[in-house]
Amino acid sequence: GTLNLNITEGKINKVLITGHEKTKEYIIERNIMTEPDTVYNENIVKQDLVRLYSTQAFKDVNRTIEVSEDDPEKFDITIELKEQRTASVSIGGGVDSATGAFGSVGISDNNFRGRNQRVSLMGLIGSGILMSDASIKSHMNYQAELSFFEPHFLNADNSLMSKVYYRDL
Repeated sequence: GTLNLNITEGKINKVLITGHEKTKEYIIERNIMTEPDTVYNENIVKQDLVRLYSTQAFKDVNRTIEVSEDDPEKFDITIELKEQRTASVSIGGGVDSATGAFGSVGISDNNFRGRNQRVSLMGLIGSGILMSDASIKSHMNYQAELSFFEPHFLNADNSLMSKVYYRDL
């Protein structure tokens, strides 16, 4: 009556990434800390999935674990991604005490060039006419803003946000 049990640590053979089309693979890989030939750690994998989801480039992030075909004592992790639309267009208008009747238009992309960069361009034109006041009637209001955000400036854990704007009020 001897019972022998062999216990092996679940080592990772490889990490596969599927489902991305726009986002560059190196952008995804820099958010994954789980590496091949390490012991599987559910907490680290969950943190990887949270990091990927927080890039706002994906609407769904999942993982599957399967026994490796190459080595039955190791496991393959597949990270399944579903990208979401990251570009948006906005059009608006109204009446404001400073600009009078105005119209605005904007465009933005939260995954510019698939590199998780954020770019936006916004413009606003106001008539300057408010209740037929002749002092502001002759001067229209113009505003424009271009902004750019790089989450990993110079491939480091630093970010860069820059804005260029024009205002004629």
